[in-house]
This record gives sequence, C-alpha cells and structure tokens, in this order.
Amino acid sequence: MKRCCELKHCKQMPSGTSIDFERVTFTGLGVGAKPQGGPMSVEGGSARRTLARLSPRGADCGLWKVQDPFRFGRTPLRVSRCFPRLGTVREIAQAKRHIYKESPRPCLANPMPVAGTGMGFAAVGCDRGEMRMSERPWWQHGAIYQLLVPSFLDTDGDGLGDLDGVTARLDYLEWLGITALWLSPCYPSPLKELGYDVSDYCNIEPRFGSMKAFDRLLDEAHRRELRVILDWVGNHTSAQHPWFREARSSRSSARRNWYLWRDALPDGSPPNNWVSVFGGSSWQWDAATSQYYMHTFLDSQPDLNWREPQVRAAMRDALKFWLDRGVDGFRLDAAPLFFKDPAWRDNPPNPDYRPGDLPDSTQLPIHTRNQPGLHELFAELRGLLDRYPGDRVLLGEFYVPFPELVTFYGDRVPELHLPLNLSLTWSKWDADTIGRTIAEYQARVVGRG
Repeated sequence: MKRCCELKHCKQMPSGTSIDFERVTFTGLGVGAKPQGGPMSVEGGSARRTLARLSPRGADCGLWKVQDPFRFGRTPLRVSRCFPRLGTVREIAQAKRHIYKESPRPCLANPMPVAGTGMGFAAVGCDRGEMRMSERPWWQHGAIYQLLVPSFLDTDGDGLGDLDGVTARLDYLEWLGITALWLSPCYPSPLKELGYDVSDYCNIEPRFGSMKAFDRLLDEAHRRELRVILDWVGNHTSAQHPWFREARSSRSSARRNWYLWRDALPDGSPPNNWVSVFGGSSWQWDAATSQYYMHTFLDSQPDLNWREPQVRAAMRDALKFWLDRGVDGFRLDAAPLFFKDPAWRDNPPNPDYRPGDLPDSTQLPIHTRNQPGLHELFAELRGLLDRYPGDRVLLGEFYVPFPELVTFYGDRVPELHLPLNLSLTWSKWDADTIGRTIAEYQARVVGRG
C-alpha cells in the first residue's frame, strides 16, 4: 500500500490502487466509474487533507472509495473528480457555498470544496441508503468555535478586540472547518467581568463596534454559511442597567420586583448564608432603600427575579430582537441559576470541599441551583426559537452530574438542543477516568436531543 505523499499525480494511480494516509484508506475505482447516492459533505480532518493531495495539479482522479474510521465510522464514501487548484482562501470560501446543499444530481455535478487546503476540491457522495450529513440538524455534527471578542483582533488600536476584527478573520475561521461562531457577550457593559455584566440587551458595546458592524459580521458569516451564536447572560444584569437603577431608586419602584431584595435579619446580617461565586456573601446592602439585594457573582451583577412575569416578557422581547436580525441561537450563561429557593433557606456545608476550590464550593447549592421552574422556562425559550426558520439552536452552561444534565433536553417537551457537557473540566486528568466519563455520558444521552 502506497502512502499519499509518495504519489505525484492522480493519473499515476490505476484502478485498485490503495492509499493509506493518517489511517484513512482510499481505494481507486478507476476513471469513469459512476458514484451512487447524493452529495455528502466532508467537514475536515485527515480525509480532507488527503483529498487535497490527490490532485495537486488538477488531474482527473476517477472514482475513489474512502474509509475513515474516525470521521465516518467505516461508511464507504465515493470520491469523484478533483478540480483545479484554487488560488486564494477567498476562492475557497466562495466555492464552499456548495457544501450542505442537497441536490438530486449525481455528486459529479455537485462539487464540494476541500476548504483550507488551497489545493483543490472534490465531489463526494455516500453509498445509497446512508444518511447524508445535510439531512441532520447542523448542530448535531458541526463544530462550534467559542470566540472571546475583546481578546480576538483589535482593528482600531484601543487594545480591545472588536467585531470588525472577527469579520476580518472569517475566511480564516472558515478555513478551520468550523460550522458556527459562539461570540462572548458584546452588549453594552462596564466590563467588570468580560461583558458578563450587561447594561443593555439590545445594543452593542461601543468599544466592540456598532450595530452596523454586528450586522456586517452576521451577513458575512452567513455568506460563508457560518452560523452565529450569542452568549446570553440571563441570570443577572449589570448594576448600571436601567432596570436595576430604577429598581433601587425606591422600594415602591415599578421594577423593584425585577430583582431579589430581602430585609436584613434582626442583627443586621444578610438574610441567609448563600455564598457568592467570587467569595463573601451573595447579599449586598443597599443603604438607599435599607434592604439587601442578591448577586451570585460580583456585587455589581445583581440577580434577576425570573419568577416576575415582566422579567420573562422583557427577556423574551430581547431574544426576539436578535432572532429577528438573523442570529442563529444562544448559549445560556449560568443556566442552572435562574431560579432560587423562594423560602430563602440556608445551603448546607459541602463535606467534599477542598482548599483551592471556588469559594461557593464550601456549600452544597441545593437552594440556589436547579430550582423548580427551570424546565418550564427552557421549554418556553425553546418554543420561541422553534418558531423561527433555519434550525436556531439553544445551548446551556451546566456544571451538574449527568443524570441532571440530560433532563434538560426535555422529557415531556423539547427544552435545550445542547445542554453543554463540561464534566472534563473537573474530571481527574488520566486516560481511564476520561474514558469512563465519556462512556457514561454517551450512554446517558442515547435517544435524547
């Protein structure tokens, strides 16, 4: 069996030649052989790199059967003509518009670019009866790239990355083979915590750009068939948000109940023992109105009261604002925290706390996380996204055990498309533990999503 890098021209590979490259096997079926089935996209990895090397000078490769145990299970694919070299990344991006588009024509008539190689592109079809990638929702097989806007690319010299910087690198991001961009919060914010302290849910932080810059980024991403997902900070706002400023103006404010306020205990101490993620009490005294307000994170990030119908309506309207602009979905930050125990009971101590853990790990958060109401809220938000075309997606950040995590797919009605599995961030870093963690997760999610 020859290795791909030893072969200079496709025409030197007669029918029956096998190529082994990075554990991917290509078997030549001969020029003029007829592929079966419809088009299927190859999104990246060793198969794509090998295809690029098959025809560095644009020769006719004929038909090839591909077996890639990593990318495709052992599904045989048929690879037809390799097309001439594409000269620039932009030409590759333009050609890539063909990807994911279903066509009743034979795959020879539906060329698929080998993005990121600059070497050419090939048409690919799967054996009859096999499911095509394009028949599955994009989020089930795509690659989502998390991007922290202020640390990405600075185009105006102020020391912070910006939306124009993301737009300027879309060709590169497409070259990587990703499917979607998940943008960190880029809403107006005092930036006390990297933008996770929002002061306006329906605008853009001026240091990151403008609404025109965002629309330009969205349009250019969609032109390359890249999705755009926004980080949605729903547990809390900035203390500078107009909602909170009005809420703290007086106890009789119309928005007072939009946040979590409690009287002090008789000795003047906080209402309970809840601990902030960043240390200290979760309660901050407000001298102007003589009550405490709750903050899970910084005291400049007051928690919203999701049991207040006006809060839910205002947040739905804000989500619709972005969906109407064409955003492809949201990642819910701090998803388990949206509701708190209405009886305000103390959390018990955590017997497994170890020095060096986050400060709030001193307690078991049985009264501050995964409270009743979450499933109904997520089903409501999922229903909102499902009313929009184009496979909009709802993700959620969860640091919970697998049995709890998988329930957020929805048992009775659909909830989140992707409750994010973050278990490897706290798992012991050895092969056996990682293997068991992955196996357990895969067993839990069978039949869900």
